[in-house]
Amino acid sequence: MSDLLGTSPGDAVYDEMVDLRREVHRRPELAFAEHHTTELIRDHMGALGIAEAVRVTETGGIFAMEGGRRGRSVVLRADIDALPVQEDAARAGHSEIDGVMHACGHDVHVAALLGAATVLASRREDLPGRFVFLFQPGEEALCGAKAMVEGGALTVMGGSRLVGFHVTSQIPTGLVAVRGGVTMSEAHSLRITLTGPGGHGAIPTGQGDVIRATAELVNRLGEVAVGLSFEGANCVCSAGTLNAGTAVNVVPTSARVTGTLRTFTADQRGEAFDRLRALCASVADAQGVLITLDVPEHTPAVVNDPAVADLVETEARAALGADQVFRMPPSSPSDDVSEFLNHLPGCYFFVGVPRPTARAACTTARPSRWRTPRCVSGRASWCAARWRWPRREPSGNNGPMTASDLFDIAGKTALVTGGSRGIGRMIAEGFVDAGVTVYISSRKAEVCEQVAAELSQKGTCVAIPADLSSEAECRRLADEMESRVDKLDILVNNAGATWGTPLADFDEAAFERVLALNVKGVFHLTKFLVPLLEKAGTQEEPARVINIGSIDAISVPALETYSYSASKAAVHQMTRHLAKRLAPTITVNAIAPGPFETKMMAATLDAFKDQIEAGAPLKRIGRPDDMAGAAIFLASRAGAYLTGAIIPVDGGIATTR
Repeated sequence: MSDLLGTSPGDAVYDEMVDLRREVHRRPELAFAEHHTTELIRDHMGALGIAEAVRVTETGGIFAMEGGRRGRSVVLRADIDALPVQEDAARAGHSEIDGVMHACGHDVHVAALLGAATVLASRREDLPGRFVFLFQPGEEALCGAKAMVEGGALTVMGGSRLVGFHVTSQIPTGLVAVRGGVTMSEAHSLRITLTGPGGHGAIPTGQGDVIRATAELVNRLGEVAVGLSFEGANCVCSAGTLNAGTAVNVVPTSARVTGTLRTFTADQRGEAFDRLRALCASVADAQGVLITLDVPEHTPAVVNDPAVADLVETEARAALGADQVFRMPPSSPSDDVSEFLNHLPGCYFFVGVPRPTARAACTTARPSRWRTPRCVSGRASWCAARWRWPRREPSGNNGPMTASDLFDIAGKTALVTGGSRGIGRMIAEGFVDAGVTVYISSRKAEVCEQVAAELSQKGTCVAIPADLSSEAECRRLADEMESRVDKLDILVNNAGATWGTPLADFDEAAFERVLALNVKGVFHLTKFLVPLLEKAGTQEEPARVINIGSIDAISVPALETYSYSASKAAVHQMTRHLAKRLAPTITVNAIAPGPFETKMMAATLDAFKDQIEAGAPLKRIGRPDDMAGAAIFLASRAGAYLTGAIIPVDGGIATTR
C-alpha cells in the first residue's frame, strides 16, 4: 500500500486537513447532534465523487469507493462528536459553541479521514479493493457505534477489515502505538441516585443527609477497582458529574452521581460490580439514605485482531521508520469502536500529537495549538517510558530489559503513612502518576480525605485516617488494610513529628511524642503488615519497605531538635536490622531527605533558605520529583537488589561535609 501511495501522500492535502480540522474544532457538536459536521463531511465526500453507501443514523455517514483493481475491502473509521466542556475563549481558533469543545481529538480524526479520502480518491484507478469511510456519531455517549450496527451498517462492510486510530498526547508527536488483542477497557456508564428525607440546613439530623452520603460515596468509588488490573493497566471507577440541591439552606431529598466503571475481563466486571453494589449498600446503611444503581450504557473492550495489528505495525514501520512505531500495553480508556471490532477483524491504534499545557478528560489535550501534526522524528524508547507497561518477570526470559521495564511500578499497591502532606504527599503523588494504587494515612481525617480525592483525579488513591503514635492505631490500620487488599507491595513509613526547643527546656514531652511516632510507629506498623508484604514478595521480586529518615541522623543538625535527630538515627538502624530479618522476600531501605518545601521545614526555610541553598553542593532545595524518583527507584525492579541502605536525597549536603 505504501508503494502505491508514494512516500508522503498526505503532504499534498496537509493544508486542506489543517483547515478542515480548524473548521470542525470551531463548530463542535455533541453526540447525535453533529449536523454541521455531517454536512461538511457529505459535501467533501460528494466533491470527491465518493457516494454515501447507506444512511443508518441521522448524523455521521458511511461512504464507499471502489478501487480500479480487484482486492479486499477495508473500513476506515473516525468518530465525530465533541464533549460538553467549556474552552478558553482567549485561545486562537477556540470553539464558537458555548460549553462544547473537541477536547478528545475527534476534530483531528474527522480531518484525517477526509484527508485520507482525498488522497485515495485521487489514485482510485491504481488501488485494489473497496474502501469504506465510516464517520461515526455518538462515541462519547458510548452508543454511537451500536446504533450504526443495529441500523444496518454491517451490510456494506461484509468481508472487510477495519482500521482506525485515536490521537493521544501521552506519546511523542508522530509516534504510532499498536497492540494485538485486548487494547482498551470496556466501559459501563453509571447513574447512582441517592434519596433521603431532606430538611433545613440549620437543623441537620446526621442521618438521611444525601449530601454527606454523596461525599462519602464519591470519595470511596476508587475502592471498587483496587487491585484489579490487566497486564499492568488498572481498572478504574470514577465519578463524572454530581447534581444535588436547589438552595443553600436546604438539605435536598435527592442527589445523583454519574460516572464510569472500566474493566478488561468478565471476571473483573463481576467483581467490580459486586464491590460497587456492596459500597452503595454500606453507604446507604451508614448514612440512612436509599441508593439505587443503574447502568444505562455499556461498550465492550477494544480487542484488536493480532494479524491486522501486525499488518498495521509493518506498514507503519515502512512508512515512518522502525523507531517511530512500538507495541503498546493495554490502555484504561475506552472506545465504542469495539462494537465494530466485535464483527470485523481490525486494529485500533494510537498516534502521538503535541503535548498539552493542561490536563483534559481524554487521551488528548486541551487544543491550544491549532495544528494537524505531521509524523516527526522521535524515540520509541522515550515513548515506552511514558506508557504504563505490564510488569515483566525478572528472570530474563522476556528478552532484553529496557529502562521502562526497570522502573515500572504500575499495578502495584502501596501504603504511604503521613501521605497527606510534605514528603509523604510527594511520594504518594509520584506513585499515583506511575499507576500504583495508593492508600494514604494521616492523623487529620479531613485533610487525608481531601488529598486522596485530589490524587484520585489522576489515578487511585484511598484515604485511611490514622494516628500512628500508638500500637493500637498501628494495628487498626494494618487490619483495615487487610480488609481491603490481598497483598501489599510497598509500605512507606513516613508519618513523623519534630520538636525544637533549647537544651535547658527540652523535657520528657519533647521526647515522648517524637519517639512514639517516629520510631515505635514505624516498628509496630511494619510488624503488623509483614503478612501482607509476604504475600506480595518473592525472592526475585521482593515487597518493599521504605522508611523515611533524615540527614539530621547522618550529620549533626544546626537546630536544637534533639529528639528528632535521635529518632531518625533509630529509624536508620531499625532499617538495617529489619532488612536482615525480613530478607529475602522483603527489602527494607531508608531515604534520608535533606531540605524540601514541606510544612515541617517551613519555619527553617523562611529564616534560612538562602543560606541553605548557598551551602548545598547542588545549590537548591529539593523538589517533589526528586523525592518521588528516589521512592520509585526503591519500589521498582531497579531497586530489587538493594536492602539495608540509607540513601541521602539532599543535594549533597550530608555526603560532602
